Amino acid sequence: MGETEQTNADMIRLRNLEAESRLETIRLLRSVSESVRRTAAIVRGQPAAIDIAEHREDITEGREDIAWQLNQLAELEAVLQDQLHAYGELEAAVDAAERSQANVSAQRDLDFLSLTPQQFEDAIAEFLRRDGFYEVRRVGGAGDLGADVTARASDGAIVVVQCKRYHPTRLVGSGDVQRFGGTCYAVHQADHAFFVATTGFTAAAIDYAKRVGMYLVDAAWLRRWARGEDTLITPEAAPSSR
Repeated sequence: MGETEQTNADMIRLRNLEAESRLETIRLLRSVSESVRRTAAIVRGQPAAIDIAEHREDITEGREDIAWQLNQLAELEAVLQDQLHAYGELEAAVDAAERSQANVSAQRDLDFLSLTPQQFEDAIAEFLRRDGFYEVRRVGGAGDLGADVTARASDGAIVVVQCKRYHPTRLVGSGDVQRFGGTCYAVHQADHAFFVATTGFTAAAIDYAKRVGMYLVDAAWLRRWARGEDTLITPEAAPSSR
């Protein structure tokens, strides 16, 4: 269990304890009210001629009972205050864990930019192998005609991938996408063509990809894919939805 899951589990346990404490508080408050009602009924229900001393013992017992219950309420209040403090600490821990994960993700994104083009292509090839593709080959280099990585999907479909390690401030334009589109199907016989980039794509590039049935994997999708939170081919990846 990771740090975040553990802190969340601790918070659930504390919330359950708080709920039990609140129920006990309600029960005690009801008991206090009942004690007061009983004592008041004793006094109101007797004729004025009867000396209140006859009920002194009942009143004393009622007061002692109420005092004990009020003390219990004070203790419960202290427990609830401790729980609130614990919640604050746990929430701070969860926030810290989330920030840490965000930093790890950001570092992973920066790592893509620190790779050489060949290393980036190797990383994409490894993601494909991890997800069950076979005959995965990195073929990028001089004369690759746009195919940096090739593979086969589980149904035997040919997958051809173009990889661009661009800085996030530089979008992939339609020219890059069109050059890949001119070879991925006619030359490499791709059943599925993917353009993977560490940045986004211009509107013209997205429009062209939709028209030729090409998948565009932008930086956000690449991050999810790298973490194993997404796969290369998903219903959401259909060109018509990009």
